[in-house]
Amino acid sequence: MTDAVNAQLDTLGIDAAVAKEHQKLRLEFLNAFHVAFKGARFFPPQNESVIRKTQQLLELMKKTFKTEGACNLEHVHGFLMLNATRIKTDVAGILPYNFIMEALSRFKTGSIFFGQTITFEDLRNFLCVFAKLDPKDSGDDPYKMFEEAIKRQGLTCVKIGPEDDQSLAMRNENLRRNSVDIYFRSISVAKSILQNAHAGKAVNFRKAKRAVQTMVDIAMEDEFFLVALSSIKNYDEYTYNHSTNVAVLSITFGQHLGLDKEMLSTLGMAALLHDVGKVDIDKEVLNKSGKLSRDEWEMLKAHPLLGVGKLLKTGEMREMLIRAMVVAFQHHRRIDLQGYPETTSTRDLNLFSKVVAIADCYDALTTPRAYRERSYSAAEALGIMLDDSGSMFDPVLLSKFAFFLSLYPVGTMLQLDTGEMALVYRVRHDIEALDRPSLKILTNPEGERIEPFVADLNERDDDGNFTRNVVAVVAPSKHFENLEEYFSML
Repeated sequence: MTDAVNAQLDTLGIDAAVAKEHQKLRLEFLNAFHVAFKGARFFPPQNESVIRKTQQLLELMKKTFKTEGACNLEHVHGFLMLNATRIKTDVAGILPYNFIMEALSRFKTGSIFFGQTITFEDLRNFLCVFAKLDPKDSGDDPYKMFEEAIKRQGLTCVKIGPEDDQSLAMRNENLRRNSVDIYFRSISVAKSILQNAHAGKAVNFRKAKRAVQTMVDIAMEDEFFLVALSSIKNYDEYTYNHSTNVAVLSITFGQHLGLDKEMLSTLGMAALLHDVGKVDIDKEVLNKSGKLSRDEWEMLKAHPLLGVGKLLKTGEMREMLIRAMVVAFQHHRRIDLQGYPETTSTRDLNLFSKVVAIADCYDALTTPRAYRERSYSAAEALGIMLDDSGSMFDPVLLSKFAFFLSLYPVGTMLQLDTGEMALVYRVRHDIEALDRPSLKILTNPEGERIEPFVADLNERDDDGNFTRNVVAVVAPSKHFENLEEYFSML
């Protein structure tokens, strides 16, 4: 079986070119929109520079229509979205990203929808309206002024939508509810699949695929809720809980990397099934608190190959199944090609295997286990893993994973030096503020519960000192009576 899998590995690789092209197009669109907006602000419509920059933006819009079927720009929950997918900006893109978000906020506008019939004249007229209007002249309703100016130009191919706090709150509530539902449904699916695999039955690929695709849909809209749910640890149901957490972490991290929807579904499926080979390993070996004997260690090391065997029983050799087999085989192989199973192949590990290996180790380190005195905090776990960067884990991917989660992931409960208790609400993907997330303050300095409010751990006083600092990470169970109460704060 090893030779067969190695042969498959030699011919199989993840082609990330499509995902990179989509990401590149989004950034090009962002930059072109920014440049064209600025040109329309400072020069008349007939200016040669305005014409050239508008034409460049129109060409990128046509590419977007061709590849995605739409060109809808939205400002949602502090993020810019293009066609319901968050725009991931690099350092060079931070200026246009923030500029456009600010421009939309000034007009209380949450969305701009461009129709596929848009012409050069339409786009140039829209840019001139958007760039030259001053929201200060609108009285109390800059959105209405913006909307009426678009109508006066007869721009039926451009629609805008308001920045609606009530709609946003409803959206978040729906996302929260859907996230909780699919998380626990995925645990149930994982349990069913693994139990059936233990009984010698084929993996129900269709059932798993539905759960994974729903997770992908949620992650592409806003991954924060799912990431917070991955902090749930259940030792009694560790195998199923762990499989779901690894899927959640892999999907959300993959989304952060810019993988498209199809690739995220494939990655999520592979992550959900990565440990399917463990179903035939004696539980006493899996949960042993002491050191494993030589025979027990060899038994444990067999689970990647056992996993491939389980997946082979599924039948049809679809691409998604093949990728899941590769990840099941490789997730304990190290980046230096050590680890297990031992092979003679010198081929680099599969991208999905590298991602799942990171998510697998992180969730294991942050979960209480019988063989370890305690679980680690996110910061401790990432520190341990970073010590093995370049040998066990891909150094670039691991750095991006740490950047993605931050030192205090969403859902982490913190005790502050003010005496307040707080829940991490949103994180910053900023290297200088990984330990300075946005919080929901839950208690006053005396420890009494209050109406929660959002505060920024990056805030400073008049002397330049931080107004709040973290003292300790605490278990959410010390503040919340049940999971429902905890979820309601995310």
